[in-house]
Amino acid sequence: MRYKRMSWRRMTSLTIAAAIVISMLASLEATADEVLFDNGVIQAQINLGAVSDYDGDSAGVFRADDFVLANDSVVSTIFWTGFYSPEGGGSTEDFELAFYNDNGDGAPSATPFFATDVTVNSTIIGQVPVLDVDLFEYEADLGSLRLDGQTNYWLSIRNRTFNDEGDWLWAGNFFADGVGNLGRLHTSRGNAPWEAFDVDAAILDIRIEGQVVPEPSASAVLGCLIFVLSTRRRTN
Repeated sequence: MRYKRMSWRRMTSLTIAAAIVISMLASLEATADEVLFDNGVIQAQINLGAVSDYDGDSAGVFRADDFVLANDSVVSTIFWTGFYSPEGGGSTEDFELAFYNDNGDGAPSATPFFATDVTVNSTIIGQVPVLDVDLFEYEADLGSLRLDGQTNYWLSIRNRTFNDEGDWLWAGNFFADGVGNLGRLHTSRGNAPWEAFDVDAAILDIRIEGQVVPEPSASAVLGCLIFVLSTRRRTN
């Protein structure tokens, strides 16, 4: 009888502890995505378009803008806007998204540490002032890309859709009061090295969503639970 009581107690403790662990893990997984970075572009006042297109100038012209996340995070979704000049655009578009480390001199490194090709929907959200062309918004799912907080990264978005009507331009603002670093856009033509963009104070439209990595305290709680369980099993 004593053996059965001990077994029952151990099973009850294991069940309760397991339920706590599962509940904690589920709550972490169920956390809704949040805005991790927004470059502060005012979409109703787009006054900048930077060609970032594999069709641009025959060999291709690519742009990159930098960003810093406040905390260690898992990036899941990227949003951006753009337009064609003089015209163009379809219901879907092909893009390449490339993430670069900073080379230490305020420019993207030579090669990306992560790059992916995506096919995304094109949603018309308005008109580009002066040019009177459609402004498109795009959204790409990256899955789970882990990035460190307080680290300078660069994102380059390049259109891969063949269009003989015009080049694709990444939309942005001159002198916008964004949270990103102004005047740090960079350009690469073909396979040439990155060089500073010829606009002193401008930002391109980037919004990054995902989840902040839980603080160590959450991991510590899980570790303590596992330790208590293993200890109880040894003592019983």
